[in-house]
Amino acid sequence: MPKYQVNLWKLIRSISSTTWIVFSGAATATATPNSELSSASKELSSSEFTKIEEAIFDAIESDLPKLEIRVARMLQNNPGNIHANYLMSTLLLKMYTTDPGSFILIKQSTDLAAQTYDLSRKNELGIAALANILEISGESERGLSMLNEVERRGIPIGWRTKLAKAKLLQSSHNPELVLQALEDALSDPRASHHLISPVLIQVLLEKYDGDEQINKLKEWKTRCKSVAMDLALAASHAISGENEAAMKIYFSILEQHPNNIEALINQGIIAMRLKNYGLAVKRFSSAIENGTLPGDITAAQTNLANALISEKRQPELAKKAAYDAIKGASDTEGVLIGILATYRKESSVGATLSFLDDLETSVPGLHLGYALKAELLSEKLGRYYDAMQSFTNAITLEPMRSEYYNGRGLAWMGIGRIEIALNDFESATFTNPDDASARYNFACALARLGRKEDAVIALGMAFEMDQRLMIHAQTDQDLASLRPEPSFKALFDGNSKQFSVAH
Repeated sequence: MPKYQVNLWKLIRSISSTTWIVFSGAATATATPNSELSSASKELSSSEFTKIEEAIFDAIESDLPKLEIRVARMLQNNPGNIHANYLMSTLLLKMYTTDPGSFILIKQSTDLAAQTYDLSRKNELGIAALANILEISGESERGLSMLNEVERRGIPIGWRTKLAKAKLLQSSHNPELVLQALEDALSDPRASHHLISPVLIQVLLEKYDGDEQINKLKEWKTRCKSVAMDLALAASHAISGENEAAMKIYFSILEQHPNNIEALINQGIIAMRLKNYGLAVKRFSSAIENGTLPGDITAAQTNLANALISEKRQPELAKKAAYDAIKGASDTEGVLIGILATYRKESSVGATLSFLDDLETSVPGLHLGYALKAELLSEKLGRYYDAMQSFTNAITLEPMRSEYYNGRGLAWMGIGRIEIALNDFESATFTNPDDASARYNFACALARLGRKEDAVIALGMAFEMDQRLMIHAQTDQDLASLRPEPSFKALFDGNSKQFSVAH
């Protein structure tokens, strides 16, 4: 099951080493006269420009078309607008990271970056755009060489170029150099802390652990003020077991940003740890209502189901939440197994069985649901005939899962029908020759039927696949008839040439 635990930080970064870019001062478009440049550059204030830049950084794939239309209109109105050229280059680079196979996007981004540089070589935007392209392309050394040349020529650079330099320096694995570049970027009062903080957080999390990590995050938070820094600090507290400190920060974040999905989900998880299920339910419900990314919604739905199950106050609502989570998940089986684990831990066998019974109609066609129900019926309740029917339903839906045949075979063993069980174990080993449990159970059935030689051979194969089975075999009553046999003892003495199994 995917563990929906506290996320230290979410950083979208795609790297491709297939594109080679050489920085050149050559023009890729006709330059606009300086008077026109001056007018064009004033069309956006510094804050408006940065706001669009941040929107591009935060955008999910579905947001990109609207942003593209917005920036394209700016270019249509004035092709010489350096802000618009830079933003379009940045946007195309973002689009490339969501679809790295579209190499035309990075080419177009490069053309616009070069045009931005050519439009005004006294403005850092073109340089920053080209540096970002080189970083995404895995060409960090080329990017750093370019920036060194820029500095040598005395070309003015700003916080965007310094941020680009920090990202390029990450490949050097020298965090001190990266932190120095980030500090240089933050020294500019116009710098976007929102854009700088992800790089800063990544470096701090990689360089420090435990209390030192928390202290460093606190220290840098005074210089880089962003929600991301608060989220990272809260998560670091939570991972260190300082739940109350984390809760305090999440409350503060949610006062200012009540729909922040990361804060909602993470505080809900901590609330569950503290057995404050009421708060957990409230947070997960809000995350479901406000979430836009499928992964976030699935995480919230799954945790909501687990919180309601643990709360034990609204069993029907808990089941509904669980079914919604399973239906909405891309990893249906993982979510089901996780929710069932919570049922087994927090609820009675009857409540767990009721959940699995209703699952058949709420999420029809889920073969794993039938198999898990069969396992419960067989191992916990001894209802072998019902278990066999449920395993049969699972096999009908998915005939290539060896564990389903293995489970049905064990149910047949439970009522003493060894011959039929042997057929199921044989089907399991045929379906998956590497299934050690099925091979072991096949050996047990052979031993029960008196086929000692075949049983020892099958047992040796099972031991080769999983040596842990040797411990169980020494006391397993199904293998009692084999213990006097020299060939059986040889499996443990290491004397068998056919099966060389270490102790």
